[in-house]
Amino acid sequence: LLAVARGADLDAALDAAAERAALLAGHRAARVARDGEPVPPDAHVVRLVAPGTGEPLPERLVVSDPARPGAPLAHEDAEAVALIAQLMAAALAARRREAR
Repeated sequence: LLAVARGADLDAALDAAAERAALLAGHRAARVARDGEPVPPDAHVVRLVAPGTGEPLPERLVVSDPARPGAPLAHEDAEAVALIAQLMAAALAARRREAR
């Protein structure tokens, strides 16, 4: 969905991807936040980086409200969250390129 979504559909796809990342990370909430937006103290923040350039995007994936505070994240789940973040970053970077 992220690869083909545009406009409001992309925003909805990003929200859905964030929700999936939250579930994998054992959290109840996740969202895409812009730099400078406040994040909860218990949040796990994943910097979104444009593929190919390695340039940090102004958005971050913020995963918060852990279902089991203090529980470690399994390696496989952390890799899945990182993959979702990469897909989100690619979609956001594509939107920027199209806007230029």
